[in-house]
Amino acid sequence: MTNERNIPIGSPAEVVTSTILINGEPIPGSIGISSIQLVKSVNHISAASIIIRDGSAADEDFAISSGEWFVPGNEIEIQLGYSSDEHSLFKGVVVKHGLKTSRNRSSVLKVECRDKAYQMTLKKKSRYFHELTDSELCEELIAAYPLEMGTIENTDFAHARLVQVHSSDWDFLLARANACGKMLFTDDGVVHFKAPDLTSKPVLSLTYGANILSFEAELDARTQWGRVVGESWDGASRELLSQEAADNPVTESGNLSSTDLAEQAGLEEQLFKHAGQLSAEELQSWIDTEWLKSKLSKLRGQVSFHGFSEVKPGDLVELQGLGDRFNGLVWVSAVRHDVSQGNWTTHLQLGMEDDWLEKWSKDSQKGFVPNVIPPIQGLQVGIVSALQDDPEGEFRVQVRLPLVSADDEGIWSRIATLDAGENRGTFFLPEIGDEVIVGFLNNDPRDAIVLGMLNSSSKPAAFDASDENPEKGYVSREGLKVVFNDDEKSITIATPEGKTMQLSEDSGQVLLEDEHGNSFSMSDSGIEVASSSDMVFKANGNIEFEGTNLELKSNAQLVLSGAASTELNSSGVLKIEGSLVQIN
Repeated sequence: MTNERNIPIGSPAEVVTSTILINGEPIPGSIGISSIQLVKSVNHISAASIIIRDGSAADEDFAISSGEWFVPGNEIEIQLGYSSDEHSLFKGVVVKHGLKTSRNRSSVLKVECRDKAYQMTLKKKSRYFHELTDSELCEELIAAYPLEMGTIENTDFAHARLVQVHSSDWDFLLARANACGKMLFTDDGVVHFKAPDLTSKPVLSLTYGANILSFEAELDARTQWGRVVGESWDGASRELLSQEAADNPVTESGNLSSTDLAEQAGLEEQLFKHAGQLSAEELQSWIDTEWLKSKLSKLRGQVSFHGFSEVKPGDLVELQGLGDRFNGLVWVSAVRHDVSQGNWTTHLQLGMEDDWLEKWSKDSQKGFVPNVIPPIQGLQVGIVSALQDDPEGEFRVQVRLPLVSADDEGIWSRIATLDAGENRGTFFLPEIGDEVIVGFLNNDPRDAIVLGMLNSSSKPAAFDASDENPEKGYVSREGLKVVFNDDEKSITIATPEGKTMQLSEDSGQVLLEDEHGNSFSMSDSGIEVASSSDMVFKANGNIEFEGTNLELKSNAQLVLSGAASTELNSSGVLKIEGSLVQIN
C-alpha cells in the first residue's frame, strides 16, 4: 500500500495510452477508439466494451466492422497505462459486434468482450454428481473448458449426491460456492474458487480531498445480525437440526461495528430454514456464508479515482478523510475502468448486497431462491430403477429422472405413503420400471419424494374407467386383487387362480369359494358349505353340532364309530330301522 496522497501511476506524465491486441496482434493506429470500459466483479464474468468510430455515409460502408479485427470469437487483450507504460487489464474473446448510427450521422461500432469463462454460462445442463467435495466439483466443471485453474480452495465435506438441473455450469458452481463460503473470480481466463480475504493489507489508500474523484456509500443497519442460526430437517432422527454460525473475524470500516448496528435495529438473531435434509456440515457452511454476506453488506457504495491498474476484486482499500463512520478498510467487490476523451477513471464497488444470490436467482430461475443449489422447478416424472440397498438405510427407492439424465440410475427418494410409523403403516413399493411423480423439499433436487405412481397407455390401469366410477381397488403384479364395488356394495378379495372371498350387500351374502368348486356361503337363508370332493372335520378337542333338527344323510354309507364308546340316546322315541339290523 502506498502512503502517498496521489495514485501511484508510475509515470510523471498523465497521458493515458492504450493498446488493443487481437489474436496477439496490435490493431492499427488508424482505428479510432472512442471509449473503453472494463469490468471485473466477484461472482460475475469479466467483461469489456469498446466503442469505435466507424462508418461512412458517403462510402455507404462500415470498413472496420467489415474487416477481420473484431469478429466474434477473436481473442482480445486490452492494455492501459500512462505514457505507454501499460499493463494488461483484460484478456478474453469478442462475443458481440454491433453498429449504431444517429440522426447527426455519427456512427460507431460497439464491440462486447467476455472472459473465456463466459462459455460456462451458455449451456443449461442436467446431471448427477456423486461423492464429490465442492472443490472437486469446481475442478471437474472448470476442466471441461479452455480455462486455467487458479486458486481452488479445498473443501472437506464430500456430498453423497449433487444434482444439476437445467442450469449452466457457472450458475451451478455459483450456488455451490455460495453454500460453502466461497466466491468465484474470473481473471483473464483463470477461474478462482476461494473465500474473501478480509484480513489482508490494503493495496491502495484513497483520501477525500486528495485522490478521490467521487464517493457515495451508505451504512445499513437492516442487514446486520448479532448471531445467525440455521435449521434443517433430519429425517433419520425426525428432529430439527439446528446450528449456530461461527463469528469469523472481519476487518470493518468506520466506528460502528456490525454488532452495534444489529443491536440498534433489534436484529440480535437471524434464523434461516431449509426444508430439505442438509447435513450438519452443509448447514454450518451455509449459515456461516450468510453471516459473512451480511457483514460484507454493512458498507456499500462506490468510489472513483484516476486510473490505477493494481486493484482487483477481492482486494482491500483504505478510505481516509471521510469521517469516523466511513474511514478504514473496505472490501472491493468490483472494479470498473472507463477510458474516454483521454481520461482514465477507475471505479470501485465497495461491499456487496447481502442478497446477491437471490437477485441472481430471480433473473436466472424465475423467482426461486436456491440457497445452496440451483433449484428444480415443479414436479418431475421419474422411472424407478432400484428398490433395495438404500446406502443410507432410509427406506428410499432409487428413481431416474429422465429430464435430468436419461442414463444415470438417479436419486434415492423417500416415498409418501398412506400411513407410516414405527413398525406399522402401509407398504406399497412401486415396481422397477414404473413411472412415478416426484416432488422436492425446498425445491432442492437432492431431497426427492415419490408422491405417487402413474398409469399410461403403455402401462394401463387394472380397471376400466367409467363416469359412474363403481370400482376401486388394488391389483398386485401377480394378479392378487382387492376390489371395492359401490354398485354392489361389495368387497372382493381374489387370487389369479380363482380363489375369492366376497362380502356383498347386494346379494346379501358372504361367499368364500375356490377354483375347485368348493364354497362357503352365509346369507339370510343360513350357512351353506359345499365341497366338490371330500369334506373332513378334525379337532383336537370336541366337535359339537346343535340345532332344532339335525339330519345326517348319506347317498351310500353312513358310519358312526367311537374308539372308546358310542352312545345313542333320546329323551323320546329312539327308532332304528333297516332292511337288516345287526346289534353286536
